[in-house]
Amino acid sequence: MHTIHQFGGNWTQEKLERLQKYLRAYMNIFTANPWARRYTTYYVDAFAGTGSRTSPDSSPASTLSLFADQEDMKEVKRFYDGSAQIALELDPPFKRYVFIESNPQFTEELRKLKARFEDRNVQIVPQDSNRFLQEWRHSMNWQHSRAVVFLDPYGMAVDWETI
Repeated sequence: MHTIHQFGGNWTQEKLERLQKYLRAYMNIFTANPWARRYTTYYVDAFAGTGSRTSPDSSPASTLSLFADQEDMKEVKRFYDGSAQIALELDPPFKRYVFIESNPQFTEELRKLKARFEDRNVQIVPQDSNRFLQEWRHSMNWQHSRAVVFLDPYGMAVDWETI
């Protein structure tokens, strides 16, 4: 059973659809263009969550009896692909994936997601996104690498120095 990661609304689904379109176009460019193909491509998800989400407006009431308990309600929740899942399903894929998440329950779900995509090079970083990104960007060889960094925090979780 998935860990319930409930957030967002219609705008969240639209944002994730736009992200998917952007990532597809990005990877098509980096695989079709001989000059761009020489780069190692990274997808970095700075607040990766669980890889899936449940919408707060997905109401199980229409499918449950009057006497359903909390466990029944959890079972009928609809799970939608989150940004990490969307990125992993890309074809052609990125060469490397970095999922940063400080919540231990969420990182466990990311490990399960990683196991389902064993052909992908996935690194799960269980720490604060701000600290990791600031160190990571200085450690990269940008003459040979390109990255899409998806910053989609909860509230005001991104430090100005990270941006």
